[in-house]
Amino acid sequence: ANFDQHEETPDFKSYFPKGVWLDYYTYETINIDENVKQVSLYGGLNHTNLHIRGGSIVPFQDTSEASKITMTYDLSKRPTRLIIVPDTSGFAQGNLIIAEGKRTDENHQYYTITHTNNMIKFVLEDGAITDSKSSLTNEVLHEIHIVSINPNIYNADFACAIGKDQSIKQMLIEKATHPISGKPFL
Repeated sequence: ANFDQHEETPDFKSYFPKGVWLDYYTYETINIDENVKQVSLYGGLNHTNLHIRGGSIVPFQDTSEASKITMTYDLSKRPTRLIIVPDTSGFAQGNLIIAEGKRTDENHQYYTITHTNNMIKFVLEDGAITDSKSSLTNEVLHEIHIVSINPNIYNADFACAIGKDQSIKQMLIEKATHPISGKPFL
């Protein structure tokens, strides 16, 4: 951590273990081929050094002060997004828990999400896909950000969702840019 409060804080060095690392704010990737390597990082007050390790899938929602989040229930009204950072072999895995946040004994869904071979798979590990009134719930992922050192991943031209009845629904693929850095993601 860098606690220097000067306006022009110098860069500093930090050690990273072998693997792919993603800067959460700039979407720049660091690929470490050695067991451990010292990397220069920006140390200014306007940037927090937060890195996601390759092989991770991280769900996130807007919890800024402007979003007025005060309870877990408030999160159920916010769109969920995923950041997928494949490792050097193209694999990533993470978990997502969805609950309304109203009671301790409510229905929930616990998913394992896997990315491999340019495919994303959601597996319901625990919970129910119905709410307390036994009606189907419709959880929506607002965005999926895939950030990879493999440039071929950005050439996808087809995506689909497979329903419980095995029906296939084609999904829209938009090439977008990271809102802060302007770097592309899916």
